[in-house]
Amino acid sequence: MPQALVLTAIVITLGMTAFVLALAHRGRQLSGVDLVDDDTESARIHARAEADDLGPGPSARETSDEIEAEGHRTESSHHDETGAEHAHDEFVEDEDRHHGHGHDKRGERR
Repeated sequence: MPQALVLTAIVITLGMTAFVLALAHRGRQLSGVDLVDDDTESARIHARAEADDLGPGPSARETSDEIEAEGHRTESSHHDETGAEHAHDEFVEDEDRHHGHGHDKRGERR
């Protein structure tokens, strides 16, 4: 018996949720906007969004440009500090010499 009551409550909740969503959707279709006239906070948020003014901090584009620039600086300085590309070339040459095949320094096959 308790399971039947729980299932009934779930079904009623789903029905009410669907009804409220249908009302909201229909209201949006009729008015064309979701801005309430007497809701000052909603009006303020809407005005800021239209002006693309999201606050006193930097914009999302400025922040992403800074992150991208920092990433390029970090990556290039990492390669300069470690000499990763040069170290890889030396490793390949050592492996080729060790196994007795590959090219010599002039690029000719041994």
